[in-house]
Amino acid sequence: MKISFEDTRYPLRALPKSPGKIFGSLEPHVAYTFSGKSALALVLSYYRSRRVLLNKSSQVLVPHWLGTWVYMDMHNYCFPTTTMNTDVKGIMVYHQWGFPQKMEKIMAFAKRHRLFVLEDCAHSFDSFYRGKRVGTFGDESIWSFSKFFPSVVGGAVHTKDVRLLNFIKKSYKKSDVALEKKVFTHLVHANKHPTAAALREVARNYAIYPELFSCPPYAVKAAAAELASGALEKRRENFNLLREAFWGRTEERLLEGSEVCPWAVPLFFGSKNKEVAATLQKSGIESGVYHFDVNRNMLKPHFVECVLVPCHQGLMGAVIQSMIHTIRTAL
Repeated sequence: MKISFEDTRYPLRALPKSPGKIFGSLEPHVAYTFSGKSALALVLSYYRSRRVLLNKSSQVLVPHWLGTWVYMDMHNYCFPTTTMNTDVKGIMVYHQWGFPQKMEKIMAFAKRHRLFVLEDCAHSFDSFYRGKRVGTFGDESIWSFSKFFPSVVGGAVHTKDVRLLNFIKKSYKKSDVALEKKVFTHLVHANKHPTAAALREVARNYAIYPELFSCPPYAVKAAAAELASGALEKRRENFNLLREAFWGRTEERLLEGSEVCPWAVPLFFGSKNKEVAATLQKSGIESGVYHFDVNRNMLKPHFVECVLVPCHQGLMGAVIQSMIHTIRTAL
């Protein structure tokens, strides 16, 4: 059995007829989208329409580490930069793998330079910083359902800017419904049969995500069903098992001021990182050597090499314990 970073079970059974409020008290300020990438495209398109971003040369400050496709999507609307300068109009804050950035530092910086603040919460569905939910600090935030739930696709924008919410809702009419269904169907197939050809097609599909705006009903209902079944609690439980096994005082500082519900868990083994990641991969567990910002501050990052491991709610405790055993054999 292949264990991946994300839960790709499909289809989920016993979906609710009415999904209710996925975002709880935030729901009145949320607009659903086809995906997290669609959400990003809509927000940046809105800033273009408001002339905050004048053209593709208008700059947005970004972290030194983001998904490749995020940078590529941004280039359709602006120029992502890692260097602050007078042409920067906004800042995009990525809460890496669910670990909140130190928002008091970033918000003060944004206020000083009069920047809009866009929070990327694709990996942070239910994390908190100093008692405040991640995604509610900035002017708007973007979310991805499929990173946390087996929803195939689905995303959202949270904002108190009514003009942005109306802009998104008007965009639904421009979305290609037939193409949305085609992409959804292909993603289901690729999840079940992740051949090289299927994954290449997924990559090609990413290029058209900015043209797909409406959130499929299945995605919303799947997210609601998972929330009702305790998915986030299970994810935290798995995280705690891995923490207890491999974290020490140094790693625990990564939780300072935070309540974390992670997308995946960084583990730190120094010179053994590559060996551990290779052992996990041979055992059918998605893993790799990545770099984590232990400062949790995109303005002054300090990246440390780590091994990333899954912790999603589809993994029972016995699977996590087996993963822990596999890691220990490599140490």
